[in-house]
Amino acid sequence: MLKQLAAAGLIITLASTAFAKPPEVVRQIEVTDTFSSGYLNWTGGIKGMDYLWKVQTHQGTIHICGAGHYTGAQARLQTKDIMRRAFVTLEGKKILRDMRFFNIVKTSGSLAPGAKANCADTGVKAPKKAYQVYLSWDPTTRKF
Repeated sequence: MLKQLAAAGLIITLASTAFAKPPEVVRQIEVTDTFSSGYLNWTGGIKGMDYLWKVQTHQGTIHICGAGHYTGAQARLQTKDIMRRAFVTLEGKKILRDMRFFNIVKTSGSLAPGAKANCADTGVKAPKKAYQVYLSWDPTTRKF
């Protein structure tokens, strides 16, 4: 009986993390040429997502800002799940998880300077000296 209850608890925990909300959007900024670009593509020629992102200090804390465009409808849900698994690190420590807060634009041409990027506050104070922030993903495998 105890094993069954433990398994049920694990299923509930996994389900609740799958439907967790992305970080709150605290402001929007315009995309400029200072944003870094990236893309997610799937093997086999399945398209995924193009995105732009930027790290900013705002009111003393580190904010992550981003905008994206889904390049293919076939893998939209899987790509969204990969963005949920994305995280930002500062000096090897995860400071923000889940990039689904990125503003999604309708056309690839809209993902250019002047587009709006959503920003989320990491809650981490910006170091006084120069720092590096990385965007990474938890490893995963998907089948279509």
